[in-house]
Amino acid sequence: SFTAQQLNKLLQSGQPYLSLPMTDSGVPGAVLQDTLKTKDAPEQAVEDEEVDYEEIGVADTFAAYWPSKLKFGRAHPDPVVETATLSSVELPNITYELALPQKTTECLSALQLEAVVYACQAHEQLLPTGERAGFLLGDGAGVGKGRTIAGIIFDNYVKGRKRALWVSVSSDLKFDAERDLADIGAHEKIRVATINKFKYSPIDSKE
Repeated sequence: SFTAQQLNKLLQSGQPYLSLPMTDSGVPGAVLQDTLKTKDAPEQAVEDEEVDYEEIGVADTFAAYWPSKLKFGRAHPDPVVETATLSSVELPNITYELALPQKTTECLSALQLEAVVYACQAHEQLLPTGERAGFLLGDGAGVGKGRTIAGIIFDNYVKGRKRALWVSVSSDLKFDAERDLADIGAHEKIRVATINKFKYSPIDSKE
């Protein structure tokens, strides 16, 4: 059956229906079908508008990233972005000189080399407490944090600091560390060993 509310809505639509085939209720079938479908139209329009706003927000939130202070290094193999807020912050000037072999610098992208430089530059600073400053590497997945860490360790190795402690969530990641060192050509000089293979001894021990 056809309710009075539906009929009233149909009459208010102003659509012609005299020449259309009629249903059992006496209302044109095509007009009735179109009228009943329109009840969801406003909701769909709102959803489309929300999607448009989301797309605009994504475009305004992120910006393509390229090292602004580092003047050498090859492009990163994948596109890298940062938030628009971070992109508006100027990075400090580079004062640190890398000691990495040229072969190694050719294995790292400019993005990874920039992180190596700023990390080593931060490590040269002493805090008021006498402790050495640290560096937070907050790159996302796939940027190559392992290679960057390997580059930091190798630069210190070249400058005479032969030991480094690489803390990971699992000892199985030893193989990932070895791979990252091999990727930058440092595996022939730097040996990787899991700490659970060492005997208990003072930290300044030759072992």
